[in-house]
Amino acid sequence: MGKPYSLDLRKRVVAAIKGGMSRKQAAKQFGGAISTAIGWMQRVEKTGSVEPSQIGGYKPKAISGEHAVWLSRRIKDGDFTTRGLVAELAGRGLKVDYHSVWDFVHAEKLSFKKSVAAGERDRPEVARRRAQWAKYQGRVEAERLVFIDETWTRTDMAPLRGWAPRGHRLHAKVPHGRWKTMTFWRPCAMTGSMRHSSSRGRSTARAFAPMSRRFFCRPFSPATSSSWISSAATGAKQFANSSVRSAPNSSSCQNTRRT
Repeated sequence: MGKPYSLDLRKRVVAAIKGGMSRKQAAKQFGGAISTAIGWMQRVEKTGSVEPSQIGGYKPKAISGEHAVWLSRRIKDGDFTTRGLVAELAGRGLKVDYHSVWDFVHAEKLSFKKSVAAGERDRPEVARRRAQWAKYQGRVEAERLVFIDETWTRTDMAPLRGWAPRGHRLHAKVPHGRWKTMTFWRPCAMTGSMRHSSSRGRSTARAFAPMSRRFFCRPFSPATSSSWISSAATGAKQFANSSVRSAPNSSSCQNTRRT
């Protein structure tokens, strides 16, 4: 949608016409169309002002009245999707489209975003353990913590499309016949990063336990013993049990819940 001409330009054109110029001369001098100058003068004669009229907004809103009040409360009560709101409004007897709900939500100063959190946080036992951790984490010596970072890649992770001269094909080369997942682990502590490791396939407890015994579970001194924090993707109870057996001189290698 176009924007109206500035109020300053409008006033200058009208002042030039009132000063003796014709509408054609004023339009030529200020670089506008003759019809524009004529329309501005007609507006001045009719309303006494050169300010532009409202652009858009004449169509009544599809969501108004009690439905607008309900929808305002609904979007503040919890998370939602626009298509889900369309279905909920239809259940209340108001049939609207996706774009009407989208416009309403944006008018309420809400933006499209999402922060994912584990649903297990709502379980009573997990919430209790999280509260305990938040209460006592200030007493934990940072030097005793070892964090294990994890990431993965696939050999077929290539762009689906690209740019090329018109009439020419764009060729992309990927490893043939081995489209597999590769997982990488690397433990980090305050003393620095330790030896990294990788495994073929996705991250599972079965894949993580042998790697942990080979690279990470070794005797630590009391000053550098580890409180293992395994990633949520593994949830490796087997790894936690093997850590206790393989590192007799380390402090507690306790399993952690998925949070």
